[in-house]
Amino acid sequence: MGGGILIFVSYATITNCTISGNTALVGGGISCADYSSLTITNSILWNDSPQEIYVIYVDGTTSPVVNYSDIKGGYTGIGNINSDPLFVNAAAGDFHLQVGSPCIDSANDDEAPATDKDGNPRPQDGNYDGVAISDMGAYETLALAGLFNAFREPSSPDYLPNRAFRNQKDRTAAKNKIDVVIGMIGQGLYKQALQKLKNDILPKTDGCAASGAPDQNDWIIDCRYQIALYNYLSQDMLTLENIIANR
Repeated sequence: MGGGILIFVSYATITNCTISGNTALVGGGISCADYSSLTITNSILWNDSPQEIYVIYVDGTTSPVVNYSDIKGGYTGIGNINSDPLFVNAAAGDFHLQVGSPCIDSANDDEAPATDKDGNPRPQDGNYDGVAISDMGAYETLALAGLFNAFREPSSPDYLPNRAFRNQKDRTAAKNKIDVVIGMIGQGLYKQALQKLKNDILPKTDGCAASGAPDQNDWIIDCRYQIALYNYLSQDMLTLENIIANR
């Protein structure tokens, strides 16, 4: 009983946890038995066998209260979903969320802890919709400082207009390279993302910061916008360095 957790003669609260890949005779994820109650919030239970949650209704056991959680097979409650959480690599034990995961920005901030399992602060705007909301599960998806809105949200004060760039080809190149970095971070590839920012992107945005004028190979010719992007990149590189150092 309870391949991941057995709740027995207990009053348990599970918040922002990820329980996955466990097996048992019953309740691969969680079993709840005698004189017990269970509250689950902001959590992910996925690919546990044979069930995610199993309850033995004897001797005072009550029905679990489950809200704002991703439960395979579904579960009645507020804000619950039944969708593949898109783990980075569950087989290798990496339960960070990929870009596009339905668990990103889907939890209840009122119940979430201040930091995730890696020590990153919650909430972050992991789906880049302009609103920071905590993620379901143990890990919070890192949001880059303004980089997404710089290319995708014309209404954002961070948006980089076409006139800021040397030409449309350079704007497309900048957007494509930054999209690659965002994808790397969504897969938990922090070292690779840092190297991409440092070696392939920052050198194309550093002229104005260094000399007050764009270099010949810089993408952006308007120093106001170039320095803004350079500052975002520098901030994100520092964030990635801290994450790598603490993992």
